[in-house]
Amino acid sequence: MKMYFTQYTQKFRDEWLSLFKDWLVKIELNRNKARCRFCKTEVVAKRYDFLQHTKTKKHIEAANGFATSRSMVNYTKPPSLKTSDAEGTLALFIAVHCSILTCNHLGVLCKSKLNDCEAAKNIKLNRRKCTNTITNILSPHFKTSLRTSIGNQPYSILVDESTDISVTKYLGITIMYFNKELGQITSTYLALVEMEACDAVAITIGIKTTLKNKGLDLQKLIGIGTDNASVMVGINNGVYTKLKEDIPTLIHVPYISHSLKLAVSAAASETSPRNIEYMIRETYNWFSHSSLRQAQNKNLFKAINEGHEPLNIVKACDTHWLSIETAVSRILNQWLELKTLFGIAKLKEKCYAAEILHNMFVDDSNLAYLKFL
Repeated sequence: MKMYFTQYTQKFRDEWLSLFKDWLVKIELNRNKARCRFCKTEVVAKRYDFLQHTKTKKHIEAANGFATSRSMVNYTKPPSLKTSDAEGTLALFIAVHCSILTCNHLGVLCKSKLNDCEAAKNIKLNRRKCTNTITNILSPHFKTSLRTSIGNQPYSILVDESTDISVTKYLGITIMYFNKELGQITSTYLALVEMEACDAVAITIGIKTTLKNKGLDLQKLIGIGTDNASVMVGINNGVYTKLKEDIPTLIHVPYISHSLKLAVSAAASETSPRNIEYMIRETYNWFSHSSLRQAQNKNLFKAINEGHEPLNIVKACDTHWLSIETAVSRILNQWLELKTLFGIAKLKEKCYAAEILHNMFVDDSNLAYLKFL
């Protein structure tokens, strides 16, 4: 007569984890089984079955592979402090002076040409790493450093709105404060805020939000410098007026260059002949889009002036205040050469614009007006 024995069940014991610590994993929802980390299979929760499982071919092969990969991780040499410092310095240089697109080539260049330097030998700096270094390491460091340097002392800000080539509106904010470490007034960049609108309300909100995010007390703001645009200095709804509601002692410092520009423009429009403005504008336009004409002017100038090269004729731009002075000076310094050049162009190209400009350069009254300007 055969006797049948009922196989007993056993619950998982925590002391087995230390005995088979390399591969045994406890299953919380099923105390009658355990899991093998190497084989990804379940084993009955018995010590004998665990011992038998360690002798199986599948387990031995999986354990060997796991040991190899683990040894590679353990023996990966971390970057040295010198290498990290060099990478951080390069990232800072790129952030200040050039585009992040260059860092791929710059890292390879340093590694290949400075191979006798231990720090440069192990540099691994690509665009993603450089971007993350600037964003996650350098930026928080300098923000904290600036906030610590300002402390709780009074400060002033300079603000100006601008629109980039993608027609996105920005508000640039510069902060001025007394730097105790340097012992002098410091003026530095604070923030560049993207704006949906550039009216007084939006600019005021942008300034308050920026100061709050930087941890600066609004009541410590003692002065604000702006241009003379109505959105900034309007008596009823200007940015200065709205800020003064929260800071009664706030001082406004207008940008004197903007005031001078407006005064010069108004004076020039009322006193200078219209042909002088035409002469300055069209002299620049004659060379601005033609490399051939620029080369002709260069060769003529070198022939007259014993090999010296001329300075480029610049544009009198309305947005660059008082730039008319540079434009007029360049024309005066090349008056004879330009008069000769337009005389040649009038005969050679049969160009009406060259004829008009030549007649203007021949007229000494125009020379007198430019010298007056």
